[in-house]
Amino acid sequence: MPTAMRRRLLAEANQPPAPSVPCDTIQLSDEYEVERETRLPVKTLRNMRWKGGGPPFYKLGKAVRYDIAEVRAWIRAHRIASTSATA
Repeated sequence: MPTAMRRRLLAEANQPPAPSVPCDTIQLSDEYEVERETRLPVKTLRNMRWKGGGPPFYKLGKAVRYDIAEVRAWIRAHRIASTSATA
């Protein structure tokens, strides 16, 4: 086994375990699943992340994930009763 790999494995073994979160409390989805949920194109979701104002998201390394419950709450928060009402 190469030395660099051995060092990495030893370093990982000495790390404390990550805190566990019950799976039923959060359901993370990628932007394509959110596209299906919201009917907003992925490009629009990306622009909203960049400009702000879109559904809340998590950045895990390079991966972007959304909590479906938070996306649904964001959708409900944008409910408007008539076209004369302000958003």
